[in-house]
Amino acid sequence: MVDLSDFMSMSFGAVPEQKLLAEGIYEMSISGYYDRQYEKDDETRTIITVRLKAAGVVEADFEETDLEVAEPVRMDFFCTPPALAQKSPVISVRAFVRDILDLSTDEVDQLDVGPALEMLTGRRFRAVLRHEMTGKNKDVKEAKVARIIEIL
Repeated sequence: MVDLSDFMSMSFGAVPEQKLLAEGIYEMSISGYYDRQYEKDDETRTIITVRLKAAGVVEADFEETDLEVAEPVRMDFFCTPPALAQKSPVISVRAFVRDILDLSTDEVDQLDVGPALEMLTGRRFRAVLRHEMTGKNKDVKEAKVARIIEIL
């Protein structure tokens, strides 16, 4: 374990390199979210990104001691009507909020997404992670949530 308390005086080589989580099952903790807008077909669209941190290894070829330097995992949600209507919590931000907060669909429909996302911080769930090639040229390997198994 590297002591990061005096970060400013550290050499570049002393900073631990982040590790990609191996495919498997992890306990994930929601650490935050952000949203961003983009233009497509003369329309402004929103993507909400939920940031996750692996809090425990359930079943994976990854050492529990390496979790501290594991890359965070992102869940990106498109806020288009077809995406919001999906029932899967891996695809729809509404379904994700519904399942994590144990709400009914009607309750989620009445919630403003911002405050609902604020309530998610610190919540935990078990999930299956799979690797996916992302980026403009599909040249970046990332760990992505493939399925949520259990809300903790």
